[in-house]
Amino acid sequence: NYAGIADFWPLPTVCENQLGRAASLIRQLITIRQFIAHEEMEPLRAVDVIPMCMSQYQYMFSTTRIPHPDGDYLKQYNAIDSRHIVVLSKGVWYRMNVTDASRRLMSAYEIQTLLRSIAEDESDPPSAHEAQIAALTTENRSVWAEAREIHFHRGENRTSLDIIERAMFAVILDDNRPETLAEESRLILTGDGTNRWCDKSICAVVFANGRCGLHTEHSWGDAPVIGHMMEVVLANENRDLKQGVYQFDSRGYIDRPAGALGKLLPPTRLQW
Repeated sequence: NYAGIADFWPLPTVCENQLGRAASLIRQLITIRQFIAHEEMEPLRAVDVIPMCMSQYQYMFSTTRIPHPDGDYLKQYNAIDSRHIVVLSKGVWYRMNVTDASRRLMSAYEIQTLLRSIAEDESDPPSAHEAQIAALTTENRSVWAEAREIHFHRGENRTSLDIIERAMFAVILDDNRPETLAEESRLILTGDGTNRWCDKSICAVVFANGRCGLHTEHSWGDAPVIGHMMEVVLANENRDLKQGVYQFDSRGYIDRPAGALGKLLPPTRLQW
């Protein structure tokens, strides 16, 4: 796996509020997913002339690496089966829809509303095994394959694992505040060893100070693909801010837009 940083150091971040930045990033990533699905994304060009092959882009979202004793394989889910993301916050995994009850794509503000409900969740803290379950994806692949077959083939474990594997991508709300490029790179790649789902095609990592980046599973695609995608994400993010599509308030939260909000489906905590 490898890490990609979504901020151009030493320039300031778009927003220093974790939830505001996460909502903005999620909204932009979902837009990129739509571009790819509709074949509307402009190709990366060598020396600004020759278009590069885009075959890897199809695996950027809704893709998971599955461990198997005879060799891992990639599994991709279609748009019908993959309409949600998963969010890790304080050791707890949540399923979060990114469309409202009428299947309309949520605005950045609406996504932020759901993220705030996750951050403010006062239900029981995670058990030791719940908080560290993602560490299995860092294990020897044969060990993880065996554990998956024994402990995740039925019941709540199977249901929760299926939700993570079918997700468009994972979002990690990390409490760290990296102060250097090296520290940010290391944290995006490794976290604390238990809070990166290394089998997902991409995990968007957002830190407490608004810095962010992508933890990327390598077998589906090369670094230039992710680099191209993130350039488009950042360009579109800054464009939307300049055009007033959304704005951040003095605390770093996205301002509520005019008009009525959609009927939002609340996030659900995964059970293990």
